[in-house]
Amino acid sequence: DHEFWEGKNMLCDLEARGIPNHIIGGWYDFFLRQSFNDLESSVRSGKPAHMTVFPTDHWGIANQTGQTLCLSLDWFNQHLKGNKPTNMASKRNIITV
Repeated sequence: DHEFWEGKNMLCDLEARGIPNHIIGGWYDFFLRQSFNDLESSVRSGKPAHMTVFPTDHWGIANQTGQTLCLSLDWFNQHLKGNKPTNMASKRNIITV
């Protein structure tokens, strides 16, 4: 919370938008705190909100491409097409909120 950030706005107000949201991050991600803040805003919107946290840092998410793609497609299929989730989150080493 440095003075540089005072008066700056977030890129997107997730609470006001009120859209289903799936946030993907890593436990060692330098944006982890902001990701949890985004999750909290999404939950307050009343729309479906979900977060998946991998045991990696910010750049390590790129090494999880297969899993993040499956999670994202599952999320889109569920919330855009109305399909049932495939429960990809039950994979080992993934924590979902």
